[in-house]
Amino acid sequence: TYTLALNATSSDGVTTDGVAMMVHVLVDGVDVEVETELSETWRDIIVSVGFNVTNTGQGNDTFALTVEGDEPDWAILSDESITVEEGETVVVMMEITPPSDADAGFYEFTLVATSANGITSASASTSVHVWVTGVQLTPEDDSLTGYRGDQLEFDITMRNVGQERDVFTLSHTGADWAESVIYGSNPVALDPDASGSVSITVILSSTIDQGIYTFTVTSTSSDGMMNESVELQVTVTVNGVEISLSQDTVTITKGNSKE
Repeated sequence: TYTLALNATSSDGVTTDGVAMMVHVLVDGVDVEVETELSETWRDIIVSVGFNVTNTGQGNDTFALTVEGDEPDWAILSDESITVEEGETVVVMMEITPPSDADAGFYEFTLVATSANGITSASASTSVHVWVTGVQLTPEDDSLTGYRGDQLEFDITMRNVGQERDVFTLSHTGADWAESVIYGSNPVALDPDASGSVSITVILSSTIDQGIYTFTVTSTSSDGMMNESVELQVTVTVNGVEISLSQDTVTITKGNSKE
């Protein structure tokens, strides 16, 4: 608080009068802190980040809130402006939604809080890593035929259709009828748009019944969000021979004698 004195003196230098004025100067101040510096998300998946906005000035203040950064249109704030008492903190939420055509990569978003005076401001930033993953499976042959005890080998081409290097894990279901299912390599690491061949060996037991059997092979991306499956078929043929007699006894004739 400051005191000012205004004095007026007449031209003769004799008559004077004065008035005292008190001026209270308020100092604006603001501080912004982010709760999460890095988040992971995917296309069309919302990620929420909290920001702590603190009034570090003197007296209450109303702060205008805006978003800057790489893709500010992806972000929605819980408030466009907030009134904060001196020394108090208010949490502002920022919801970030990468669109369905977003590219993979890291994106920065900055919350800017500006005092009512339009001059004093503070900001804090958060980064969002957008994953774009995908896998494609193409079997060379989705149906094989074998016999009891055979080892049948399926060859599958796996392609990374995502935008980042990824590691894919193979698994299968519905193969209880097989003695075992063996992968030539698992997991499989692929660069974007790269392909690799994977062999899957199915071992048939020596007692399996004749028939048609199926099982499903699934490849899952490292983020667990994307997968693709193919159904493979095995036809088991059981060879056999049967001997039967038309009668229980056989009569052999030699010359004129009979046995």
